[in-house]
Amino acid sequence: MLFDETVKIPRNLPCGHTFCEECLLNIEKKNLLLCPICRDPLQKNLKATKLPKNFIALEISRKHSEIMKNPLCLIHTKEIVKYFCNTCEKLICPECILDHSGHEFVRREESCFVIRDNAMSIKSTIEESCDQANNLIMKGDNALQFLDKK
Repeated sequence: MLFDETVKIPRNLPCGHTFCEECLLNIEKKNLLLCPICRDPLQKNLKATKLPKNFIALEISRKHSEIMKNPLCLIHTKEIVKYFCNTCEKLICPECILDHSGHEFVRREESCFVIRDNAMSIKSTIEESCDQANNLIMKGDNALQFLDKK
């Protein structure tokens, strides 16, 4: 679960554990007065919305979301992956383009379409191969029946 600044606000309990505000509000409603992890008792008048925010957890969640939206290159670790090399079938950053000179590539957003088209082509090839295999099996069965009759 990723924290956010609206519903899943990370809040620190007095014991040091962090939970999202939404979960803490559910704990309040159920009148559970223990930390779900260490079982330390919580104050009866404890209000989830009044607990201090865990800004470190919030920042980590923010950075994680950013990385998931814009993955970083494995080779050039500070560069965002922006392209998909059709030739190598892998994601690349602007720095990687030099190493992929002469290759065909598209913007990363378009890569799902490239992969889907490749998958559809592979599926068609497999279906054709299955049809050919079935035809060969039928011919083999016919040949066996012919031999059995002889």
